Amino acid sequence: MGRRRGALIAIRRFFAGDAAGAIVLLAATIAALIVANSPLARTYVAALHQVVGGMSVEHWINDGAMALFYTGHIALLPLLAAGAGLGVLVILNLSGVHATLAGVAVALTIPLRTGGSQPPLKRLEHALQPWSSFLIVPAFGFANAGIAFGGMAAADVIAPLPVGIMLGLFLGKQIGIFATIRGLVTLRLAVAPKDASWAQVYGMAVLCGIGFTMSLFIGGLAFAGAPHAMDSVKIGVFAGSILSGIAGWILLRRRAR
Repeated sequence: MGRRRGALIAIRRFFAGDAAGAIVLLAATIAALIVANSPLARTYVAALHQVVGGMSVEHWINDGAMALFYTGHIALLPLLAAGAGLGVLVILNLSGVHATLAGVAVALTIPLRTGGSQPPLKRLEHALQPWSSFLIVPAFGFANAGIAFGGMAAADVIAPLPVGIMLGLFLGKQIGIFATIRGLVTLRLAVAPKDASWAQVYGMAVLCGIGFTMSLFIGGLAFAGAPHAMDSVKIGVFAGSILSGIAGWILLRRRAR
């Protein structure tokens, strides 16, 4: 009984930690890569392209989940809200407007400040965090991170598209973010981060190159219907994110000593 309770406490502590969501996403990504390069690859691709309710499973994950959960947690009656969320998703899809804009539109209507103890936006953020970290984002990672390395040549890795994405994440992000922060502080338009050196700020800017989920999402929109190009996008995103993570970790670890 004591061991069981201790295990439950450990599990709760894990999921309450700040890194839990990232670890679950990493596990989903690794699982996608393993499946995509295994005998289950065809089943994996077929399952994602299976049509349900007029759209593929991949489409539901990439576009529908976020809009549905944003709507569902705001309404008082979850079942009715789910139906409304599906309605909004279908209407936007038919209009040619991306469905995730429904979530953005709803978010813009949520009050940030009220006379109560906690603003509605904060309550919604706390309510959505577990669903987003442990369901929506990992499902997105599993559906989009799978890439088959069999038959891939060196030319595919060093092609302009993956290299451009890699450099954009690894160099573009750190240069843009650090230069903006330094410029705003120099011009006295912002205050420098408290208790952080410029070297640490730079390390943080390097880490921002880990643009995994959003980069894959944008790549999917830019190269919809072009599987080969999407594979190049994934290579660039993986390379840029890995380089940014390693470099940022090294920089911050050195400054911590």
